[in-house]
Amino acid sequence: MKTSIAIAAIIMMIAGCQQKTEISRQIPGTYLMVSQDVKQGTKTNTYNNLKQLKIYTPTHFMYTQLNPADSIAAFGVGSYETNGDTLTEHVFYSIFDTAISNESIIYKLLIKITPEGYTQTIKDIPVLGKTSTLTEYYNKMKDTTTSPFDGVWKEQQAYLLKGKDTVWNKRVQYKSFYDSYFMFGSSSKDSTGKISTNMGYGNFKKMNDRQFTEMEMNSTYPTLAGHSFVIDYEMPDNDHYKQTLHNADSTSSIEVYERVK
Repeated sequence: MKTSIAIAAIIMMIAGCQQKTEISRQIPGTYLMVSQDVKQGTKTNTYNNLKQLKIYTPTHFMYTQLNPADSIAAFGVGSYETNGDTLTEHVFYSIFDTAISNESIIYKLLIKITPEGYTQTIKDIPVLGKTSTLTEYYNKMKDTTTSPFDGVWKEQQAYLLKGKDTVWNKRVQYKSFYDSYFMFGSSSKDSTGKISTNMGYGNFKKMNDRQFTEMEMNSTYPTLAGHSFVIDYEMPDNDHYKQTLHNADSTSSIEVYERVK
């Protein structure tokens, strides 16, 4: 009898470990949000107007969001861990429109892997001033091509070369690559202290050891959305890279990144 109980306990432990491993193994990827359900009491409202892409690497995540109705942008970045069907996000930087948060925020997501991608549910989250249950539905992007860029990056420098002049761009910007997709999110202040949030996401392809292409699917910048760009890059090691975009006006936009660990 004792032997049977011990065996049953071991089986339960193995099953639990397999479930944890399965979620952590399946969740990395790039996902396009299809819709959101916001449940408040007995009422549920469904929204499908937001343009949001989310990337999970094996250790970190990032999302970028644009509301076409009012052009309000948002993004967030952080690390995560899994336990059974629960994924815990540790957000270390996020912004919605002009509201910045660089303090750690923890969200516990109930994850369900689906044939299309996955769903995530967050309980007891404030939405429009009311305690709600938020459920988001995602489709997984099909391309799974890997590259040395895969991961989350933080911009260290950004500047514009205009002849012999250098114009520095002071902002906070993160960028992510995974499965042939990329996204960026940035926040900056003008001389009056007004905060601006910008984002973009799309496909990318490594052409050779010096160049890659980006095709912008969505962006707050009208000059980017719907356009393709050839970008020069230098990657001295696995944790650093520099990209240079040569503009039509003979200027060059340069960005230097370090991998987030």
